[in-house]
Amino acid sequence: NLGNGFPFEVYNAESLRWAIDQAIQFHIRPHAERSRNITRIMNDATKDHQASAMVDRYVEIYQSLLKSN
Repeated sequence: NLGNGFPFEVYNAESLRWAIDQAIQFHIRPHAERSRNITRIMNDATKDHQASAMVDRYVEIYQSLLKSN
């Protein structure tokens, strides 16, 4: 599993139940497996959400908004 969380696209009770079931299944996995996944997720998040990268993304958004006006 290379995901980050339990996202769903259809916002209804059935989809929410699916996400909850996935979270429960994750929680009952062996501790070592959960720990590896959590470490991977945290490392990915650190890379994806570095301050400099986030600033660059916002600058791009604002520049595109300025160009469209």
